[in-house]
Amino acid sequence: MAVANKLEFILKQNENNKLSHAFLIETNNINLCLEDLKKVIAIINKTSDYDEKYLENLINIGNLPSLEIIQPDGLVIKKFQMEDLEKKFSTKPIYSKYNNYIIVNADKLNESASNAILKFLEEPEDNIIGFLIVNNKENVLPTIKSRCEIFKVKYDEKNSFDDQLIDISKEYCEMIFNSNDYLVNKKLILSNYNDKDTIEKILLIMFDKYYNMYLENLNVSEKYIKYKQIIDIIKNKIDLLQNNVNIELLLDSLVIELRRV
Repeated sequence: MAVANKLEFILKQNENNKLSHAFLIETNNINLCLEDLKKVIAIINKTSDYDEKYLENLINIGNLPSLEIIQPDGLVIKKFQMEDLEKKFSTKPIYSKYNNYIIVNADKLNESASNAILKFLEEPEDNIIGFLIVNNKENVLPTIKSRCEIFKVKYDEKNSFDDQLIDISKEYCEMIFNSNDYLVNKKLILSNYNDKDTIEKILLIMFDKYYNMYLENLNVSEKYIKYKQIIDIIKNKIDLLQNNVNIELLLDSLVIELRRV
């Protein structure tokens, strides 16, 4: 699984039955890290009754009771969000091995929320595993950092994308969704770029575009489902690029799958 290239340290701990109770992950791309974490959580939580694919499907539709994803409520993460988490995880998980929580932009915890999350970190329960994602770990309170296993995960820098690639990605999306041209890859992409690194950058730009649209439509079920399907397809192709794949076949499958959404 390609996600292991970025978060393999968690999977290795799981294989050795030595999972930490809390991870602080410093990354330059919170969106991609969050998507990778969802896949990791599906892997570490599989049981004899519920396999990885079943759990991943539940996670993707936001319907796994044992996973809580916490993001800032406005500018900060507030105490009531931590209190709600504590209540929710007062019972043991049913579908999975662990209760898991992800705190996105954990450096946005306000003072009272920071004090509340320390309860999970100071008195860890065997069936609760937490993941805190930040851009800069130095913005996290020392009391929180000292109780987490800290790792750094680096993705391709978005600011390394030049204007030409951004324009190509925009045109590529237009041609995929607004035309039936079956030569779109040969005409637009492969005639100009055929190395994995550049193709990955184009796909990452597309991922960011549709991930932001996905976040903007969380309360609009029809659009939410559509954009979730799109980012899952693109992310899958980004993962596959890490392997020895035929780029032309990969891009052909990308276009076919996206046009079915």
